[in-house]
Amino acid sequence: MVSARLLLANGTIVEASDDKNQDLFWALRGAGHNFGIVLEATYQVYPQLNEGKHFVVDFEFELDKLEEVFEVVNAISDPMPKEVAVFVIGRRRGANGKPTINVNLVYSGPEQESAPFVRPFDAISPVWKDSKTATWDALPWATYNGLNNILCTPEGWARFPIKNFYAANVKQYDIATMRSYFDGWRDMNEKYNGKAMFSVMFESFPQQRVREIPDDATAYPWRHGSQHFLMIEGAYKSPADEDLIDEWLSKQQDKFIETSGYGRLQQYVNYGHGSKDPPEALYGYEPWRLEKLRRIKKEYDPEGWFNGYQPFLDEAELDG
Repeated sequence: MVSARLLLANGTIVEASDDKNQDLFWALRGAGHNFGIVLEATYQVYPQLNEGKHFVVDFEFELDKLEEVFEVVNAISDPMPKEVAVFVIGRRRGANGKPTINVNLVYSGPEQESAPFVRPFDAISPVWKDSKTATWDALPWATYNGLNNILCTPEGWARFPIKNFYAANVKQYDIATMRSYFDGWRDMNEKYNGKAMFSVMFESFPQQRVREIPDDATAYPWRHGSQHFLMIEGAYKSPADEDLIDEWLSKQQDKFIETSGYGRLQQYVNYGHGSKDPPEALYGYEPWRLEKLRRIKKEYDPEGWFNGYQPFLDEAELDG
C-alpha cells in the first residue's frame, strides 16, 4: 500500500501515507479496521509470475494417509518456494464418498516446472486428482473441486448460518496434533450431521518478500511468526448445541497452540475468534505495539465507533 484516504467517525476525510499522517498509515497496515472507512487506496503493483497463469492441482486423500500428507507439506514448506502455495481442507464426503483430506497446490509457473512439488503427493496415492491452469482472479473458483462455488454463495452460507471460528499460526504441522484434530473433525461431523458442519482451512504461503520488510515497519506483527495459518470453523443452524461446539473448537485451538512451535497464540487478525483471543495474539506481544496502536486510536477514533471487530482498546478507555 502506498497511500489511503479514510473517512473518520467525525466526518473528516484524511490521507495516510509515508508522507502524511505517518502513524495512521503504520496502523492501517495490520489494524486498519479500527480507525475508519477506507474510501480509496493506492498500491504498488508488480508483474505477475508466468503472466499471471497458475498451475493448480487438487488431491484428495483418505484419512489413513494423513501422516504422509502432512510430512510432505512440512517438507515442501521449509522454506516455501516463492512460486508455491499449499492449502489443506477437509471434505465431509470426498470423491470416494468418505471424509477426505483435500490438498490444493498452486504453482505460479508453467505445469512442467511444478513436478518437484506434485510428485511427492502423487506418491501417496490420492483417491482423486484434478489439475488445471487458471489466472489469478479465477483461482478461488478453480480450486477445491469447485467447492467455493457452493459455499461462497448466499444459499451456501445460509445452510448453516451461525459461524464460530478459531485459528492459530504454527511453525510446522505437528503430525500427532493433526491426527487428533482430523479424527475429531470426522467424528463431530458424524455426530452433528444435518445440524452442524465442521470445516478446516490450513494455508501455507511463500513469505520471502513479507520478511524482507522490517518488523516495525507496519502494525502487522507476524512477519516471522506465521509459517502456516490454521483456521477451523463450526457452523450450525441452531444455538442449542452452541456451548458444546464452542468447547470442542476451543480445545482444538489450545492443542494447536501447544504444538505450534511459537509457545503462544499468534494469528492473523481476520481469523481471530474475538472473545477468547487476547489483543496481543492479533497485534503483537511487544508492549510498544499495543501502546502505539492505542495512542493512535485515541487520536483518530476516540469514541470507539470502529471498535466492533477485534478491538484493542477497552470501552472504559474511550471518550464518552
